[in-house]
Amino acid sequence: MSVDFQDIYQEFKKYPLKEKIESCPHCELENADSSLHSKALDLLSWDDLQIFIFKSMTTFGDVEDFKHFLPRIFELYVSDYWNAPYDFGLFLSKLEYAKVETWVPQEKNAVMNLYESWVNQLKSAGTEADLEILEDIETGIECFKVQFVV
Repeated sequence: MSVDFQDIYQEFKKYPLKEKIESCPHCELENADSSLHSKALDLLSWDDLQIFIFKSMTTFGDVEDFKHFLPRIFELYVSDYWNAPYDFGLFLSKLEYAKVETWVPQEKNAVMNLYESWVNQLKSAGTEADLEILEDIETGIECFKVQFVV
């Protein structure tokens, strides 16, 4: 069983990459968006996204920018969890900050469906590493208002 990312990319493609992603003028982020423009969305790495993930919507970019990068960020958590620069809780906090509960149903469903697919993959694989990831993400979910229950 593998996780399919096509639906989440399709749902969020309506949020294009902006020519310039706004940032706090006091936070030394003037060229921070250069790595985000360096390659196609589905080729961005943790290194390319690291600053954006941490500062998204607070001092770097807005909700639409977050929605643009959300499919790739989520894909990287699923495919490269242990190399993530931040734990899954940060991603959940960004969903909460973006008020995911107010998003249109199609967007919420795309996020939830991907999460459910990932959890089901982790459960069915049942390896020790997969169960560690499952425990880690479930612990993070308990801390946030984002409602993911599978």
